[in-house]
Amino acid sequence: MNSRLDLFNNQLEKNGVDATVNNCHTRVLVKDIDNKGLIQTKHIHIPLHITLSIGDTITIGYSKYMVLNINTNDCFNEVVVQEMYHLIKVQYSWLSLMQLDVIIQGISQTVVDSNLISYDDTSVYVLIKKDDTTSQIKKGTRFFLFDIPYKIQTVTWENSRIMKCRCNIDLISPSDDVANQIADNSHMIPPTIKYVINASAGANGVITPNGDIEVEKGKVQTFTITPNSGYEVDTILVDGENILLNENRYTFENVQDNHTISATFKEVPIPTGTIEGESKMYLGWEESYTLTGVVNPTTAWSVDNSYVKIISSTNTTCTLICESSSQANKTFTLSADVKGVVVTKSIQLVL
Repeated sequence: MNSRLDLFNNQLEKNGVDATVNNCHTRVLVKDIDNKGLIQTKHIHIPLHITLSIGDTITIGYSKYMVLNINTNDCFNEVVVQEMYHLIKVQYSWLSLMQLDVIIQGISQTVVDSNLISYDDTSVYVLIKKDDTTSQIKKGTRFFLFDIPYKIQTVTWENSRIMKCRCNIDLISPSDDVANQIADNSHMIPPTIKYVINASAGANGVITPNGDIEVEKGKVQTFTITPNSGYEVDTILVDGENILLNENRYTFENVQDNHTISATFKEVPIPTGTIEGESKMYLGWEESYTLTGVVNPTTAWSVDNSYVKIISSTNTTCTLICESSSQANKTFTLSADVKGVVVTKSIQLVL
């Protein structure tokens, strides 16, 4: 007969309390202990037929405990537990000044306040802003929260600046060699943040690129607007605002949000005009003619009489001369071709 087991069973019957371990109901013996200053740390003696492991939850009355360590002998499981009420306390505003100190290279660094802490039954979740200090944090980094040692189990990225650390209570003192190692997150690549620029064009022209264009945060994206032949840019709207283009190009600098850009086109106005000048030109005399009624014309001048010479011309003026007496009383046509539109004037040669 195992007298030690009998003693345990007798104490369990007389002094034990009801508990739930992994959804199994049993009686356990609870002993308060002084375990290096950890808050509400206890020893619980649990019958051997109850299966449990580190991190499991034990419920006794209205209190919950997390299993920190297990020592099994031939009579019972001797379990070190930590009351989990401190995990609930972080919800309350009176703890808003509590801070999280992370041990990096043996130096305590305050990196975040408790309003960035959440929890579940087994783990604490901490959101940490990335900087030169916290960039060294990785799996295995240790820290104190409410005087309780924790160790980071996983590190993930909430976004490019915030790390989310899942932590569990740590049984090893943060002063050991592992806690003083330099953590390295250089292998962790933050997720790329992208924004969408919607580019569209109306009829008679194109915008390049077009559609929904993904652009990485902080990058540059240029759009080129090209009207069809005979058309020109009418309006350019960027995020609903009318803007002026520089050489039919628009560039979004340092993209930090979603945007829109749209273009419309209009037909190039057909130029009209009149050639002003004398309807009679004297042989041997120079005569000048002027194109009016056209803004900034690009003009090609011509005549349909080989004896009439153009001695000088600009986009708006033309000077002629005819020195052949054989052309007396003959009529010729002076033409001004303005962007494909021809303006004419009939002129008679006289002595």
